[in-house]
This record gives sequence, structure tokens and C-alpha cells, in this order.
Amino acid sequence: MLQTFAISSSLSLSKIFGGSYTPTSGTILYDVWTVTIAQVGPILPYLLLVLVLIFRPTGLFGTRDT
Repeated sequence: MLQTFAISSSLSLSKIFGGSYTPTSGTILYDVWTVTIAQVGPILPYLLLVLVLIFRPTGLFGTRDT
């Protein structure tokens, strides 16, 4: 669901913050600033997996007590 929502969205950081800050063109910050959520959508499941492994290394349900 997260990936489908991201691909259907056309928001970017510049649209979210209303254009209150605009980095200079041609810099790395400008490239990151203009990336849309739809462009990041395909890697979102992998980012979510990494976050789960960082915060819950034993899994979502933990280990079984014997």
C-alpha cells in the first residue's frame, strides 16, 4: 500500500514546504529537493525493511520463549 500511494503521488520536498526555501540549481541539494515521492516509490519497501531490522532486529514478534 505504501508503494502504491507513493507512486500515485506527485509531491516533492519543495511542494511540501511550499517553496519557502529554494537551493541553487545544479547542486546536489537541489537534486534531492526536486525528487518526487513517485521517483522514490520503488525503493520504499526496502527502506521499510531496513528500518524494521534496525529497530526490531529479532523481528516484529520477537523470539519464542521455550
